Amino acid sequence: MCWDVCGYVASGLVLAAFYMKNMVPLRIAALASNLAFIAYGLALGLTPIWLLHALLVPLNGWRLVEAARLRSKTVRRPASPEIGRSDRSNVAIAL
Repeated sequence: MCWDVCGYVASGLVLAAFYMKNMVPLRIAALASNLAFIAYGLALGLTPIWLLHALLVPLNGWRLVEAARLRSKTVRRPASPEIGRSDRSNVAIAL
């Protein structure tokens, strides 16, 4: 019964990963599901299950690192309060 719960948790994590739009949380959920499926597969002697997820762990880990690096390189600039203002005192006019 305990291992059934582990299998349902792993399946729920896969489902959650499919609903995610951002790559970093998706990869974290995928890694968590991989670990849960490895535990489930090992406990019940399901070699194809644990082997597949053991192979997916480094892939998801690598993709997580890539996504985190890309996220840290992305420059997010706050919206400028100057945009849309009618005050044009900071605009230089070249004649």
